[in-house]
Amino acid sequence: MISKIFLRNIAVTLGIAAVWWSWNAPEAWSATVAGQSFSVNKNVDGNELRLQGTSLFRYLATIKVVAGALYVDPRHLDRDPLSPDVPKQLELSYFLSVDAEDFAEVTHQGIRRNVDFSTYAKLKDRIDRFNSFYRDVRSGDRYTLTYLPDVGTTLALNDRPLGTIPGRDFAEAIFLIWLGDDPMDEGFKRDLLSYRQHASASFAPTGRENSCYV
Repeated sequence: MISKIFLRNIAVTLGIAAVWWSWNAPEAWSATVAGQSFSVNKNVDGNELRLQGTSLFRYLATIKVVAGALYVDPRHLDRDPLSPDVPKQLELSYFLSVDAEDFAEVTHQGIRRNVDFSTYAKLKDRIDRFNSFYRDVRSGDRYTLTYLPDVGTTLALNDRPLGTIPGRDFAEAIFLIWLGDDPMDEGFKRDLLSYRQHASASFAPTGRENSCYV
C-alpha cells in the first residue's frame, strides 16, 4: 500500500510544479486593460521586449477609444525607454472605428507639437510616407508601432506589417506623439511609462482610464 507520506510528497511536488508552470507558461504572462489582453514579454525579430506600462484612453471620460501597452528592451525598464536607440513597441487596441485620414492628421499634429520647425521640415517627407501606411480600423483592430535600431519604425495592423520608415530621428518623433512633452494625453503617457514588476502570473493591471479630447 502506498504510504500517506509518499502520497503527500507527490502532491507537494505536483503543486510546486503547477505553480512554477503557471508563473512561466507564456500564456500566463499577460496584462488586461478594459478586457483587452497584452503579453508581458515579446520577441520581435530576435529582440526581447518587456511590458513597461499600460493604459486606457477615453473620449470625454465616457467613451473607450483605445487600450495601449508600451514595450521596451528589459535593460531599459524604468530607466530610459524614450532613448532613440532603445528597441520599443507601442501596441494599441481600438474599441471603435477610426478612419485612416484621421490617423494621418493626428500624426502630423502630434509631431508638430513635439519637435521644432526645422526638425518637422526635415521629417515631412517621411511623415507623409508613413501616413500612407494607415488603414481604417474597426473595433477590435490593433496597430503596433515598433522601432528596432537596425531596421527602423514599422507600422503593423493586426500583426500585418504595412511599411517601415528608416531613421532614429523619425522613430523619436513618432513616439513623441504619445510620449513627448506635449502628448495626446498626459495620463495616458504617464501610465505607459509607469514601470511595474512582473513577478507572478497573476499580474493583470487594469490600466488607468484616462480622458482624451481628439
